[in-house]
Order: sequence, then C-alpha cells, then structure tokens
Amino acid sequence: MVLFDFEDDKFILETIHDFQDMDFVFYDNPVEHYSLTNISKKIGSFDELMYLAEVFLHLNSDVDFEIYLGYFCWLGSRDSGMCIRTYGKARIEHFLRQIFFTRKKPYCRRHRRVVFNPERIISTEEKLSITAQVIRRGCKFTNIDVLLAIDTLRDQLIVSTSRSIASYLNCSTSTVSRLINKETRDKMKRYNELTREEQKIRILLENIELLTSNGEGLKVRALKELTSIRDYSLIKKAITIFLRDESSSS
Repeated sequence: MVLFDFEDDKFILETIHDFQDMDFVFYDNPVEHYSLTNISKKIGSFDELMYLAEVFLHLNSDVDFEIYLGYFCWLGSRDSGMCIRTYGKARIEHFLRQIFFTRKKPYCRRHRRVVFNPERIISTEEKLSITAQVIRRGCKFTNIDVLLAIDTLRDQLIVSTSRSIASYLNCSTSTVSRLINKETRDKMKRYNELTREEQKIRILLENIELLTSNGEGLKVRALKELTSIRDYSLIKKAITIFLRDESSSS
C-alpha cells in the first residue's frame, strides 16, 4: 500500500517536466522535483503529515478543500495503515486551512538532473544505467551534488555514507570520497546522529501507541521490554512527543 494511490489520474503526484516525447529529460543544473509517488513508509510525525499536505497542494493547486481535508484526515489516522498514530481531526483541519489559504511553497527535498517520463515503462535497473551514463557524460559531480544527496537521504531517514551517497548519485564511492571536505563530513556526522535518533524515536512511538491502544497507562518498563532501546533520554523524548500530540488532539 502506498500513501497516494488513486484509481484515476485526477491528481498530479510529481512535478511536470517537458519530456518532448522522450524517455527522460536532462538538466545541466539540478532542478526542483517534488514527488509523492510510491511512498510506502509510514508517516512518523505530524510535521511529516503536514509537509506531505503542502507538497500535494503545491502539485494540485485547484483541489477542492473538502476532498483535500478528507484525504489527509484519513491519512492522519492509524486506520489508513499509513500513519504511526492517529491525529485529531480538529488539529489536522486547523493546519490544513492555514496551508490551503496561505499557499506557501514547500521546501523542495529533491533536486534532480535526470527525470524519467512516468508514461514510459522503464525498469529500475535501466534507469540507474541511463542516469549513470548521462551524468558522467554530461557533467561533473561537485560538492553541491553531495550536499543535495545528504539532504535527501536525511529526509528519507537514511544514514549518509559514501556508499549510500554514491548509490543516490549513481557514481562511484571514490568519486564521493574525493568530493567530501571537512564541512561536508561534519554535516554528515550531524545529520546521521539526528537520523539514528529519529529512527529510534519512531520505533518508540509505534510501541507507545501499541501499549496505550487498549486504554492502559504507559509504563516505561513495559516499553523497554518491547524494544532494545535503553537510552532513557530518548525514551523520555518519545513519551513527551506522544503526550504533546495527545494533548493537541484532545
């Protein structure tokens, strides 16, 4: 199951590019690319839900508000199967109204040099091969490409390493290593610490939701039995986030 799976093509789920009947388009400089296709990981926070709402509205500026509201209220519930926990309808509606009527452009997490035509059937292996060939022939990688990759991996909760960055850029690990300077390495270290922490907090939140779903009180000992996480500061932070969201939803 994916987050945005509609029976028809009424809604736009990716930034539109002028493919001119070609399989892909290539840009000398990375361009903004928003995409809501094939997202299957569960929504882990209210902020993430609202970011998805911003991107959806940016791609579908003429969407009816009631449809917009209804879909994200459903998406923000555990019943959808795509959210770690349920957020209150009143809270969701309050923020959706702000997003809908202010129309602030969302932060672009993904910049690309090569964008494939969604109307063409191309395997993942072929895409990787084409991207590698075109980029190597058409331009040279720079430190900016590495920084953009680190930002994207952070948004996807993936730890940045030479291997993961190289996989994202479709280049060799030696190329990545050559482009990483001290400033970039410091950013990787900082982002990776945040990513590992958020991964653990998501696990804790899922288990807190499980423990409290039957109406029983939350016990730290029971929570520790369900996970291998023993860092009390992280457990305390997860509980604080849970209680804050509970208060906001009530």
